[in-house]
Amino acid sequence: MKIPLPLENLCIAIYFRIILSAFVRKRVLIHLFQDFRRTFKTLGGQLKITKEIRDRIQHHALHDVSSVHYDRYDYNEEKLEAFLKWENKPKEIMDNN
Repeated sequence: MKIPLPLENLCIAIYFRIILSAFVRKRVLIHLFQDFRRTFKTLGGQLKITKEIRDRIQHHALHDVSSVHYDRYDYNEEKLEAFLKWENKPKEIMDNN
């Protein structure tokens, strides 16, 4: 029996499955995960994904008082929207190289 994942985990799982399958099809190895994170951060900006959402996707800590104590919203809808914007970018990069 499969246990349903929270939306955030499901988005991340789908995202990495798409990316990794593209790399496997092209027989390209991901040498450094950090490079992949950096690429997402940079190209996500080009796709108009806000820095706040990119940081939340990468689980970068937000240290302001509002984020730490008051903001309990999970931002899953915004993260999903960002993943949908991003989903074709790695394939586009692989096809152009």
